[in-house]
Amino acid sequence: MVTSHFYDMCVTSGIDGGRAATIFDVMDQKFTKDGMPWLNAISLSVDNTNAMIGRNNSIESRCKTKNQSVFISGCPCHLAHLAATAANDSFTEIIDVNVEDVLIDLYYWFDKSSKRKGKLAEYYEFCDQEYQQVLKHVTCRWLSLERCIERALKKFPSLKSYFLSEGFSDARFNRLKDAFLNPLLEPALLFHNASIQLFTQFNKLL
Repeated sequence: MVTSHFYDMCVTSGIDGGRAATIFDVMDQKFTKDGMPWLNAISLSVDNTNAMIGRNNSIESRCKTKNQSVFISGCPCHLAHLAATAANDSFTEIIDVNVEDVLIDLYYWFDKSSKRKGKLAEYYEFCDQEYQQVLKHVTCRWLSLERCIERALKKFPSLKSYFLSEGFSDARFNRLKDAFLNPLLEPALLFHNASIQLFTQFNKLL
């Protein structure tokens, strides 16, 4: 009879809590406590940091000393994110506008300023659009990108009017103004909005 065990690998703490040696010691203690031989271990799913899957002095290298046959799998969501980021960087070189950078700049331009938000509200009204706040895209929260792109597309006329009509010497404002002057920004947002569906569904599945 074959028994399957799925281990929720134990929490560590303290200054050395993130070190491979500390984490592996806790794992090893868990195996010993539960009477689970390392030779019965089939696979281990971890993230893609050096502490986890580095060639030397990592969780993977330590597991291999216990069982050479154990399969170590990095985080597929992270790997997909890296691939998508590389594709986006290549796309950016061609169209000379980085959609992720624009979304991040948009949020931080309005984030702490009631005056700027109030002025933006006037442009919403002028463009006959309902006011909605600019959403925050966090690069390590992969599912936030789709929502931010959708919001930027929905409010594109108001946002474009704002940045092409207002004037500030701030570097962030000028980056955004240049982006909205780029005729490829809206097509780029539309392209990302269409293509990101596959990426989002893949992440949700996993």
